[in-house]
Amino acid sequence: MIEWGRYDYARWKSGWQKTIRYASPAHNKREIKKIEISKEGDGAFAVVDIDTLWISQAGARIDGAARLQGSIHESATTGR
Repeated sequence: MIEWGRYDYARWKSGWQKTIRYASPAHNKREIKKIEISKEGDGAFAVVDIDTLWISQAGARIDGAARLQGSIHESATTGR
């Protein structure tokens, strides 16, 4: 279930501020599933699975799991 919906800076900032204020992280596991680098070496694509668990002040579990996919268009050697 997506509680915060499509990325909106103010909404996501507020959501994370509430989580950080009222809960503590129990674990934050990340597993790289795939990385592909362009043949030119100036771009890449990655898939990362993230498993996060927060515990609220009342002891409730706040589970978060996501698969992030993203591309990076920057040369690691030139920084451009």
